[in-house]
Amino acid sequence: MLRATHLPTGAGFVLRHWDKAQILDVRKRVERKLDVEAAMSPDRVALLFQKSHEDEPIGETLYVGPADGVDPQVGRWVYRPPAAEGEPERVWWQVFWRSADDYHQLVAWSPAARFADFAQAMRALEGSITPAPGFTAPQTLLFDSGRDDCGPPARADRALAIRDSRRFTEARERLRAAWTPYRDDPPAGALDPASALYLAELTTMDALYRSAEACVHKSARERRDCRVLEGPVSGASSEAFQQGVVRCIDEDPELDAALDAALAKVLGAT
Repeated sequence: MLRATHLPTGAGFVLRHWDKAQILDVRKRVERKLDVEAAMSPDRVALLFQKSHEDEPIGETLYVGPADGVDPQVGRWVYRPPAAEGEPERVWWQVFWRSADDYHQLVAWSPAARFADFAQAMRALEGSITPAPGFTAPQTLLFDSGRDDCGPPARADRALAIRDSRRFTEARERLRAAWTPYRDDPPAGALDPASALYLAELTTMDALYRSAEACVHKSARERRDCRVLEGPVSGASSEAFQQGVVRCIDEDPELDAALDAALAKVLGAT
């Protein structure tokens, strides 16, 4: 484990390495045949860590899932704990990735007041993570029906489905409409507009990824697909599946409320 703290700002990080058996053993209870490594890809591990802390006072999760904008084999969890008395508010950002024998976890934190710079640095770090020579990470398992009488899995791309959906454009418009008055007249004691914008972008993408996840499951059940993996979408069957996911996001009746709640976490928008 490697740890460092920047005393002038109170920022810091911890870098941990987990033998893959420590992570994959959590699925020992599954008796039937299952591609455990695909089921425990880095963004799934990020979600696992988030859920394992749900009963602790870690505060509000702003984003958990794949690190959008980079290789989907990088996981991200961003959250904002309540500030201790006399301490500045901080935002924590965890990054997860794989090598052949290990999972890697970077836990970093920064004062919320410096979040804009922190977010740019963390995104640059995520973008610099590349697979080790000779190692090909298993594709993420997005859906498993529990049946073994299956043909080839369908393929889907969550990030592409989000960006192909009209709801992505609508979400950006909602974000801009909520942030502009915040930028022009920030509430007393609030985050600077640039930091608030980065945080609001994260919460917005989190809501969109939750919708995409639900739509993958809904589409798979409707089509009676046994398994869905994340990967390049090619072939008539996977292309039809992907189009179904996009339609589902477009028609998601809960997404408007989820986006409103996401923006309210940061901007107080309604």
